[in-house]
Amino acid sequence: MDANCTKWSYATPTTGRMPESGKEVAMDTAALQLLGVTPELGAEVTVSYSITDKDQTAFTVTDTFTLVGYWDYDELMPVHYINISRDYADDIEAQAVKTGLQPFRTDLNVMMASSTNIQGQMEQVDTDLGYTWDSYTDPNSVRIGVNWGYTSSQLESQLDPELVIAIAAFLLLVIFTGYLIIYNIFQISVAGDIRFYGF
Repeated sequence: MDANCTKWSYATPTTGRMPESGKEVAMDTAALQLLGVTPELGAEVTVSYSITDKDQTAFTVTDTFTLVGYWDYDELMPVHYINISRDYADDIEAQAVKTGLQPFRTDLNVMMASSTNIQGQMEQVDTDLGYTWDSYTDPNSVRIGVNWGYTSSQLESQLDPELVIAIAAFLLLVIFTGYLIIYNIFQISVAGDIRFYGF
């Protein structure tokens, strides 16, 4: 992860720094506890993981890393990130490709200036750059995924005019009905007062 992605993912070390080379690692305190490691800079963290692609598992790796950074786990973001150095990721990718796996996928996180119609904006960017987004088999395809935190933006871009007109008509009906009810109550009250006082 680069600096922007770690910031947007709430995975920026509050103690220490991000991994820069070799077998350095940064992770949250809850993940460290699950691995039985005390959050302390310079601690050794042993992690086992599998290298896979969508079709096969190539091999399992167990490595010991040096903890160079950590941050407090956020209960509202129930995801654990283990950030490694670019050098280490490149070495593992090279081993995976030698065993017949596809090269690792590269993700690009983009922060738009406006949260309005994010999906449409990204589709336009893909089109402008000569990519497609609606096919997984096309080698020139770039997948798009909008963060669930922006679902109101997705809803906004999918509203059709008929639905907006129907909602507006319903709201006008409720307002008009409320007006008539209040007017009738007032009218009955005034008519009663007129009869009582004899005006």
